[in-house]
Amino acid sequence: MSDSLHPQLASTKALSIPEILALIFDCLCITALRNASLVCKEWDRLGSKIFSQQIVIPSDWFSHDLTTLCAFLDRRGKNVKALALELSPSTILVREVDMERMVRQLESILSRTPNVERLDLQVPREVKSDNVLVTIGRQAKHLQQFETNLLNWDPADMATMLTQCLEIRHVSGHNFTGDMLQAIATSQPLLNKIDCTHPRFDDDELIAFAKQVPNLLRLSVSQHQFLTAKALIGVADYCFGLEYLDFHFCLSLQSVGFQALLSVSPNLRVLDLGLTECHDADIV
Repeated sequence: MSDSLHPQLASTKALSIPEILALIFDCLCITALRNASLVCKEWDRLGSKIFSQQIVIPSDWFSHDLTTLCAFLDRRGKNVKALALELSPSTILVREVDMERMVRQLESILSRTPNVERLDLQVPREVKSDNVLVTIGRQAKHLQQFETNLLNWDPADMATMLTQCLEIRHVSGHNFTGDMLQAIATSQPLLNKIDCTHPRFDDDELIAFAKQVPNLLRLSVSQHQFLTAKALIGVADYCFGLEYLDFHFCLSLQSVGFQALLSVSPNLRVLDLGLTECHDADIV
């Protein structure tokens, strides 16, 4: 039958082009990649190749004996592009942490993966940012995306890391303050993606950040109870290329702010306004 009778056929043809398929697979999370690898032998082969570039330590990475892992990384570490250092829920709540061992473990892993581009780092909630971010800045020179559950931030530590990791374009974290946004914008003005959960900056501080990083493609601010329409109107004055917007559970936002920001976001691809005061007119 002709392609006109099956309009979906043209798009599925793209999946038969190895270069395009590789780009798609490279963007998948680990769970999605595992599912995709079950489709056919070719997808399994490609998925296995990408898996070899991803290392996940699923629980309590800083207290494990990493002898076997380090031996593997001594051989294959230069090929690793993504690292996920995870903790069990109970360990996240631990109050007493052997910081010297944690930093030593982190340095041991990162020194063996010099080309890592994505790092998801989980630490106990009492851990402070100083030694952790200094170690990352010293070892992960090619880092492009950094995600962490750190809660105790010092903006100076973030600035130190960003000035050493010059390729970072995406930062995800919790409890970002206005000083943190200022440190990020000043240290890495080419940043184009930021995710903030439970942030503590106000409207004016977010607007000042948007003014300094007008090339933002992704802005995610979730669970901020006091952000208002003023912030959205201010961001709309500077950021015109946004592709991803997330204001989930920001209860104080108003319709006028949504309409101002959406009207200058023609490239928008993803929108999350769950649990906000979004109305029909905003969607229209």
